[in-house]
Amino acid sequence: MSRNGIIKKTMLIGSGVGLSLYAIYGFMEGLLLGGTAGLIFCQGIFGAGVIEINGSGLITRVILGGAMLSGALVSLLVFLVAGGLLGAACGYVLTVSAREKNEVQAEEIENKL
Repeated sequence: MSRNGIIKKTMLIGSGVGLSLYAIYGFMEGLLLGGTAGLIFCQGIFGAGVIEINGSGLITRVILGGAMLSGALVSLLVFLVAGGLLGAACGYVLTVSAREKNEVQAEEIENKL
């Protein structure tokens, strides 16, 4: 298998691990952080006490829903990219160590001849 093939496969494995970690830990955290950012944004636009004064307003709910969705998507992006980068780095380390091992074995064979 070529060097790029190993790096691509380990990157995909890392992305899969990142996706599973996102499903376990990242989804709810993304929604929570996005909702908090949406509340702060609505408070800046509509003033203090957004939920008490304008709690049933459609615009407020749309802004909060969009902020929660964007928080979940940003969290997904972070988990996937971090997992992919870690997987690619592991693949690079594997290819370098395999190359060094092959060079050492080649040197031993040359010394025996």
